[in-house]
Amino acid sequence: MDFGATICKPVSPLCGSCVFKKYCQAFRQDKIAAYPVKEKKIRVKKRWFHFLVLTYKGKIAIRQRTEKDIWQELYEFPNLESGKPLTTGALLKEARQKKWLPSVVKESTSISPWYKQQLTHQLIHGQFIRISLQKKPEIPGLLWLSEKSWSNMPSRAYSGSTWKPYKIAI
Repeated sequence: MDFGATICKPVSPLCGSCVFKKYCQAFRQDKIAAYPVKEKKIRVKKRWFHFLVLTYKGKIAIRQRTEKDIWQELYEFPNLESGKPLTTGALLKEARQKKWLPSVVKESTSISPWYKQQLTHQLIHGQFIRISLQKKPEIPGLLWLSEKSWSNMPSRAYSGSTWKPYKIAI
């Protein structure tokens, strides 16, 4: 390793003083500038997940991820993904368009700070928006579980110990 760092440097290698130059393929074929082979940079995709923690009469809504993507087959809160962070108003508007929320939410609502998860090819930003509903929405694929029973589900989207809600206005 020390030899490579002092003689076979990526910039200005010292081939003239190298004891292995008669065996070196790069030197013999005059391809010194082609080495070392540089790896391609990994392009990191940025994703924003807005998890809706919907509660109704002491139960919380979760769904199983079926997409062939990260966390496949784990359980999560209903999730709106975007290419950038959404304002609370835009997020609620999109959730209403999907019929996940009634037109007016009268109960308490809180929002968490952003959490980050760095993966090899992805940087995931996650935020949790807790919304207490007065009317249960009919969303296909949702399971409504008590807090005790959902805490035993295999999930990735929530850690009760890190929930630090902030009040927001709707």
